[in-house]
Amino acid sequence: MSNYDRLVGMLDVGVPGASRIIYCTKTGQPTEHYRSGGLARWDHVAKSLTRAYNAATSGRNDIILLSPDSHPQSSAFTWSKNMTHLIGAYPHEAITSHRSRIGHSANFATFFTISGYGNLFKGIYWMHGRGSETNTTGISITGNRNTFVNCHFGGPFHATEAGTEGYVLVNVNAEEITFKNCMFGADTIDSTTTTLVKLGSDSTRVWFDNCYFLLRATDTAPVFINTADGGGNRHYFFKECHFINFGTSTMTLGIKDDYKGVEGTGVKYHFTAGCSFTGVTDVCTTGRDEYTFVALAAATTTVNEMGLVGSYEYT
Repeated sequence: MSNYDRLVGMLDVGVPGASRIIYCTKTGQPTEHYRSGGLARWDHVAKSLTRAYNAATSGRNDIILLSPDSHPQSSAFTWSKNMTHLIGAYPHEAITSHRSRIGHSANFATFFTISGYGNLFKGIYWMHGRGSETNTTGISITGNRNTFVNCHFGGPFHATEAGTEGYVLVNVNAEEITFKNCMFGADTIDSTTTTLVKLGSDSTRVWFDNCYFLLRATDTAPVFINTADGGGNRHYFFKECHFINFGTSTMTLGIKDDYKGVEGTGVKYHFTAGCSFTGVTDVCTTGRDEYTFVALAAATTTVNEMGLVGSYEYT
């Protein structure tokens, strides 16, 4: 086995048949620093995320390894390539923060758009919010079948965005998106209007596996999941996910859902017994309990101790 193969194995990039590996340094870092040493052999070294992305070929399973640094973007970023993967170069998985970071040093309505399909994002920490009402959407996912593993969608990280009407941290409007071991939100900024995840009308079959949703609400209006206003489609699956409000206000809803679904049948939410909601009055919009399915567990009607129950009675 070559040093190159050993290195890929240690990083556990999880992409069988990777075509090319591109190492992305932080802006201004001499590339020679990353070319020295027996293991540090790359197909290409780029000095910015934009250059690394431009060096990749769409549809070929190219991998961009993002150095364990902060990578602030001065313009909105669009990931339109397919089967082109972004992996943070950290040696182990973290619960929060300890990942390769992508932030922004300017303001734009949508910070990071993922419109390509079949991409893997692993070990990435997106950081959104810097004090402008312009910043209304953090990450927009419009490409189908993208997978996110051990990523932190952090934000809003400023009181301005946290109090901006219509603010959405992650906007999903694509089919068959998977989130595994991911973190959404932050527990450090007071929030009055935030939606952590908005599921649009094209967001069919979205999976959340062992994910955490964090808010610090100082108003009743913030929500973890929003499929209202014509959004939502078919099934959403939540396996051992935890929705936690650390704020001084109890949120009215965990899930805001006014949508009646395909042909009036309603969007379906499926929760395993390991899920929980904390700091909310009702899990979902009144009258939508018939579309919320939970695994049979200890019978409790206290939402903050949700076990969950076999017959849904929280509305």
